[in-house]
Amino acid sequence: FNCLSHKMVSMKYRNFSVCLITPPQGLKEVYGKFANLASSQPAIGVCALGGYLLREGISTRIIDADALSLSIKEIIDDLKERPPNLVGIYTHSVNYPVVVKIVEAIKAEKISTKIVLGGPHMNFAQREVLIDLGVDFSVKGEGEETLCELSKYLFDGSKSFDEINGLAFRDVSGEIIVNKPRVRLKALDELPFPAVNLLPDL
Repeated sequence: FNCLSHKMVSMKYRNFSVCLITPPQGLKEVYGKFANLASSQPAIGVCALGGYLLREGISTRIIDADALSLSIKEIIDDLKERPPNLVGIYTHSVNYPVVVKIVEAIKAEKISTKIVLGGPHMNFAQREVLIDLGVDFSVKGEGEETLCELSKYLFDGSKSFDEINGLAFRDVSGEIIVNKPRVRLKALDELPFPAVNLLPDL
């Protein structure tokens, strides 16, 4: 799949749904006594992924649990009400303990979905999250093309993901495979605008 070459929205993937999650993370946990001086920023990176997937005709929504101060239970209730085919969780080292709880809750509730982790934490722990959390996939580096290709492979029922650069996964035997890194995007003008319309109204 060449996700960068599509100019027209394909209807083929309209029945495949992706839910991107920005985990809840209080300013106090991040900034401590300086929390009153800090501010939360919109999840633009997650919106960029959403815009890319939407351009490819893949149904996409965002749960900005950080902005809405959602509990783990509220996130899970949302996923149970509208279960996606793929859940993507934005992960960095500060919010990692919350990511662990979300993944454990998804598994405990037996929500039928694949889980992929992406974000800065994958720069040094791409393999480890597969071992420690048992998630299905992890993405290192720029995620637009990788997540797009993964979605299309899953839609087509593929069990082999060896050709998706930037991805780590378990093969059918249970062995962890880390594919070669994805080359940074150069044709930035071809990227769609971030789908900020997927963010909640505050």
